Amino acid sequence: SFKNGSHIVVERKEWTSGATVEFCVDEEELDTYFSKEPDALKSAGAGILEKGYGLRFLKSVCGSYCAVLGLPLFEVISALKEMKF
Repeated sequence: SFKNGSHIVVERKEWTSGATVEFCVDEEELDTYFSKEPDALKSAGAGILEKGYGLRFLKSVCGSYCAVLGLPLFEVISALKEMKF
């Protein structure tokens, strides 16, 4: 809530959210894959899921798709609704 110009914490929610992302790239396509997706080994699946080339190798996402991209929107919105925010 908001009182005297300050936010007051009435309720707090904490949780973890995650996903397992599986990519299957044939060995003969690895050089092309890494040339088109140079950050593939540096980041989670987010950049690859947002760009087009890496999607052709995406086999599955098990868990929260939004968590792969960064902010687990579904979980955040659900928590806010529970809190009547």
